[in-house]
Amino acid sequence: MRVMTRADYQAARHCDRQYYAGRWSFMSAAAAFVEPVLIDTMRVLELGPYYLPIVIGADTMDMRKEPKPTIRHDARITPWPIEDGAYDLFIAFQVFEHLRPHVAIAFAEAFRIARHVIVSFPLEWPTSCVHGGITRERIARWAGRVPEVAQVANHRIMCLWEG
Repeated sequence: MRVMTRADYQAARHCDRQYYAGRWSFMSAAAAFVEPVLIDTMRVLELGPYYLPIVIGADTMDMRKEPKPTIRHDARITPWPIEDGAYDLFIAFQVFEHLRPHVAIAFAEAFRIARHVIVSFPLEWPTSCVHGGITRERIARWAGRVPEVAQVANHRIMCLWEG
């Protein structure tokens, strides 16, 4: 297991140039946020990474059948088809805001299946935007507790909860 590199990102851009255009700045910050937590023996699940997981070699979960997730499942539907404690690390970058109004149950499932949880959100974007209205306080309410570590990069907040 390893975090993605710029070369991995460039290769993924060939899959969908529009989706990946301009995302390197955030994705490199996300990889740097994950790297200190990641160890070789970890089992990692990433929710909704599209073509490129932040952790190369991670299992993936997505409701889309392409690009072939390890687990095909809609994260708004619980319970997730994963055993308790099956993963060491769960990652969801820029995904949970799309699960509204089911974000709190998605957090409960993430905490159920993994010891460590990393989730990012757009932070304090305008409420007129579909991604808007998310604050640190709202994230803590959804999760049921504040994260142990939080870092802001590119108007997004990355949070780590340790189990």
